[in-house]
Amino acid sequence: MFKAAINDSSYTVSGNALLALAKVDSAAAISEAKKLAVQPAKGKLAEAITHTLIRFGDESSADIILGNFEKMPLSQAKLEALQPLAEFLTEVKDITLFKRAIDDIVKFRDDIPEAFRSQTNPFINGIILKGLLTKKKEAGMQEQADYILSKLPEEDKKGI
Repeated sequence: MFKAAINDSSYTVSGNALLALAKVDSAAAISEAKKLAVQPAKGKLAEAITHTLIRFGDESSADIILGNFEKMPLSQAKLEALQPLAEFLTEVKDITLFKRAIDDIVKFRDDIPEAFRSQTNPFINGIILKGLLTKKKEAGMQEQADYILSKLPEEDKKGI
């Protein structure tokens, strides 16, 4: 039933079907997500593809994941995509992919209107970037940790 609904013409129906499939069969969901990733997708479907690839994929899915993140408009959904993206990045070893992802996160942070940054920057800088920095240091990936540190504002570098 979920596989049939994945091919629905509605991005919302298709995206919800992919997320439902991921709950019952992660291998089938990753396979479907990779197939769907090469086709045009918007809204709920694009979010579901990205979510599935992040949760069950590997570094080979990074271009798709980052491409979808980059295409997302400035929105609550993009803010909510940061935590799973950061979790995915803990496993990324390729420095070029890693830097691209960090640059995407920083661009998103900097695109947020100034009036809202007091609400979003503690999450983006303090939880997402600093959390990733800590994990990369613990994993001995100093070059990646240093890159994150270079992207943090001075006030957030204190105590690191």
